[in-house]
Amino acid sequence: MTDRVFDTSAGSLRAGYVYHEHGGVPPFKSTSEWTVTVYDPHRRQVHVGDDGMVKTTIELIVEPQGQGTRLSIDITLEPRWYMALPMALLWPLLGKRAQAGSDRTVDNIKRLVEAESLDSGRP
Repeated sequence: MTDRVFDTSAGSLRAGYVYHEHGGVPPFKSTSEWTVTVYDPHRRQVHVGDDGMVKTTIELIVEPQGQGTRLSIDITLEPRWYMALPMALLWPLLGKRAQAGSDRTVDNIKRLVEAESLDSGRP
């Protein structure tokens, strides 16, 4: 559900890396700050973002499995108290948009994991 990423930390991705992004589920688009809290290349990453209304945690786990790789993604949303009711009421309307955005995110991550696997010689 990201439209663009900007204002990134210097250097390569690592724990403590900070970046900002603009996006969200229309009409609730905003700018959020994200911090990579865990970074274990080719194994696990945790990104925590906050736009002031909702704290989002995304955990990516990459596990070798047989001749392939399993990618697990866990997304946790923690709305501020004042957003809990509006989110619950609007979820039936916004749920499909949120799912479509999540599906695009998963496809992008899958493509990156596959590219890294090919670069490392893994299937």
